[in-house]
Amino acid sequence: MATITYQPAEVLHWFEIDAKKSAQEARERGSSIADRTSKEGLVVGLKDAASAAYSFGKGALGGIVQRSAEETKYELHEDGISAIGIAFTNKIDYKQIRQIIAQSSDKFQVLYNGGHITIKPVAHLVSGRYKVPVGWLRNGIEVPYAMLIEEISARSGIEIEPA
Repeated sequence: MATITYQPAEVLHWFEIDAKKSAQEARERGSSIADRTSKEGLVVGLKDAASAAYSFGKGALGGIVQRSAEETKYELHEDGISAIGIAFTNKIDYKQIRQIIAQSSDKFQVLYNGGHITIKPVAHLVSGRYKVPVGWLRNGIEVPYAMLIEEISARSGIEIEPA
């Protein structure tokens, strides 16, 4: 059986776009701080500096979130699963999986002999009060978020338990 790869869906490029926009706003604000401070006073200058720092931080955080999401993937092999993140790789045989628990906020905890992994959405799409987890690209084809955990459940023979 061929390896199946699950990666976050393509909507994550919006993090990069927002990060670039925030960094650009911060640069624009930062370049005018000295002029505005001398013309309008220290309080205005401090407010502008704080606003620019916030925009830089927001842009940096957006870049980190996007990078982390891009590096997240799950590879389903014939005999086990590899969970791959920005700072870790974890290989688990299907035979080692003891329990799969559905948790709140679309999280799933996979307990296996020797530890556990938590599978959670890299982002949510929100429209008003409606919130859905971002799905996956399964070997390049978009699929719903729940498909990964359902496939792990089927391959391991372990039912998903409610929290």
